[in-house]
Amino acid sequence: MTIADTTLAVFTLFNSLRFLAYVPQIAKAIKDQSGAEAISFGTWALFLASHASAMAYAIENQGDWKMASLFLSNALGCGTILLIAAWKRSRHRRRRAEQAVRAAGNPFNANCRLTIALLAIGVGLHGVALAQTAAPGVVAITPEEMKWTTQGGLAAPGMEQLNLIGDPAKPGPYTLRLKFPKGLRIPPHTHPDSREVTILTGTFATGYGETFDTAKLKILPAGSFYTEPANVPHYIEIEEDTILQVSGMGPSGRRPVNTPGIAK
Repeated sequence: MTIADTTLAVFTLFNSLRFLAYVPQIAKAIKDQSGAEAISFGTWALFLASHASAMAYAIENQGDWKMASLFLSNALGCGTILLIAAWKRSRHRRRRAEQAVRAAGNPFNANCRLTIALLAIGVGLHGVALAQTAAPGVVAITPEEMKWTTQGGLAAPGMEQLNLIGDPAKPGPYTLRLKFPKGLRIPPHTHPDSREVTILTGTFATGYGETFDTAKLKILPAGSFYTEPANVPHYIEIEEDTILQVSGMGPSGRRPVNTPGIAK
């Protein structure tokens, strides 16, 4: 058996087993009594779009129906979770609306209840559709084709920003790059979305907290990775000219934390 055969066998095995990972989530969604609020339509819709596009790629580009069937099974798992969550959420909202009306002494008739249910389902499906349309398309660009700008939702004075996929100022997933000059400091701030960051070049330092404390800075050379959880204060210092790649879910932005001074 060649290395190619081995890697294909491992790929097939684990992608087949991946469907089993959806079973606990499906069971949890079925048992949920709080409207499946913990299930993110956007996240699962992106998973669905990813598996569907991979299936199309396997068919059209590779002519591999076995690989396509693996991605189809995963897409069906994601779709099942979305449908259950939409049904649970619509039923939960309908019950809450009926309880509110009964508490006000004005019971709904059957037509009103049906209208609310249909509206709730429509809102849920519309959210899924928006998330799917927000999924990034095919992108393949060289460094020479990338257009940097000094203006951007996350760029500060002295920085440059490059949007690769999406727009951090708008709803939906995005991936961008930020270019920092040596010596730049950005005081404690937060972002409304959770972000994943990779240091592509240079040396970068970051710390967490509402006060800039140089003793707590962690030096991150090129190739390092770190996260910026939503609404968690953090600060940065640029040791060398640096380029970062950042991924998150818009709309994003930078909110300063009002703290006096910088701790030494």
